[in-house]
Amino acid sequence: MSISPNRSRELFKVEIDDIVEQQADDDTAWEALIAVNRQTAFLVLSEEIVKTPHSSPTFTT
Repeated sequence: MSISPNRSRELFKVEIDDIVEQQADDDTAWEALIAVNRQTAFLVLSEEIVKTPHSSPTFTT
């Protein structure tokens, strides 16, 4: 299946979904598997952050 460059962005997403669905069970369409080792992570929060009520998380970039 080819993707036409003249199509809208929404249709482009649909076409990608179609391709992925067609290749989902085809092991030759995907890269080799990799092993991932999980490590325990610790998060240290200050007392101020823990005690401050938040309505929703705020992220800044």
